Amino acid sequence: MRRQFGAGQVLYLAFDEAWRWRFQVADKYHEPFWHQVAQALMEPPYAVLDKQAALDAGAANYREGDTARIRARLRDVLGRAITQGHPQALLFRDGQKVAAIPLVADESNGGIFRGKTPPLTPGRYELRLDPHGLISSSTALREA
Repeated sequence: MRRQFGAGQVLYLAFDEAWRWRFQVADKYHEPFWHQVAQALMEPPYAVLDKQAALDAGAANYREGDTARIRARLRDVLGRAITQGHPQALLFRDGQKVAAIPLVADESNGGIFRGKTPPLTPGRYELRLDPHGLISSSTALREA
């Protein structure tokens, strides 16, 4: 059974025979299985994070015309997931603002918002989080 809990996931496996997978073959099956389970449950790392916000745009480099998928995890000052509101990501190319990308709450992951850039043109990009569209001031993030 696999369930969402807070910002993570829980997997419950009800069997006690996994040790047998190691019998006469060491970790040939046992270790890969548990590594795959852990990988399936873990959230991919973020490029930038602090106590209240984490932001990631996928790859470090993109080709002309590609779009970047933006992922942001937001927390209030007490560390609780922010699940409602309309934050946005601000996209800058060579120091000039080129887009304000609305971030939409991911219903399957509490506190995670997602968005997508327009097709990218050549240049050096920077992405910033603008949390002003969050539901209440009590859950607002401090500005970076």
